[in-house]
Amino acid sequence: MRVVFWSAGKPREDAIAVALGKAVRAGGDLFEIRAAENYRGPVGDVGCVFGVKGVARRLLDDYRAAGKGTLFFDKGHTRRRPDGVALWRVSADGFIPLEPFQRVPRPDDRAKAHGLSPSPRRIGDCLLFAGASQKHCDFHGLGDCTGYARRVIAEIKAYTNRPVIYRPKPSWRDAVPIDGTEFSRPPILLADELKRCFVLVTYSSNAAVDAVLAGVPAIVLGPGIARPVASRSVADVYDPYWPPDKVRHQWLADLAYCQWTTEEMASGAMWNVLRPQLEP
Repeated sequence: MRVVFWSAGKPREDAIAVALGKAVRAGGDLFEIRAAENYRGPVGDVGCVFGVKGVARRLLDDYRAAGKGTLFFDKGHTRRRPDGVALWRVSADGFIPLEPFQRVPRPDDRAKAHGLSPSPRRIGDCLLFAGASQKHCDFHGLGDCTGYARRVIAEIKAYTNRPVIYRPKPSWRDAVPIDGTEFSRPPILLADELKRCFVLVTYSSNAAVDAVLAGVPAIVLGPGIARPVASRSVADVYDPYWPPDKVRHQWLADLAYCQWTTEEMASGAMWNVLRPQLEP
């Protein structure tokens, strides 16, 4: 198997690429790093890319159309372990491994190591729409990010009179308030907002993971990792799905096998789990 990592040259990407390359080569496969700016089409059997930017969308689509595998990397679904070590999410053959990641039930060892301890169901008064950044909306073909948020919030208001909190991606500097909502931005923490929420709505933000962990139901409209334990329509804001504890715990166990440390990438622990998914 020949694996090609298309890097944008950022230090974190190169560190991940070097770690992955160590494991791939140790396993007897071929590995190389190429500059993402030079991407013109699929090379090798598996293409790797980091984040929803640049050539990522085209690369994923190109490799899929050519019948080749992909590995998509980004910040971890739960960002860090309790000891502060960064986690990186990794998805085989797509933006989110929605179909394969729960195909094999995983043990809860990694979920415990990642500190994923779910809270009981919480009942609040507000609804929270967790928005994204413009590059995220571009990646998913959602159009103008604020325009998309306005459309979803209008739909929410058609179903409920509960107060709506609009919280765009904290790092998106161009976010603006939306009439009829409460605008939530740092230094206010998402964890504090969730304490007064009845349900969180999002397209695919990891905020839905935070919500389900915190005991708040989620509505995931797109390819988010929380989709298996969430409602999928704004029409459900009045009575959102809440997963049984057994289902929620298994989902967290499976999710923990979708995020890894750089050290685990270098050791081969991640590659041993993901390689079988990439085989023709």
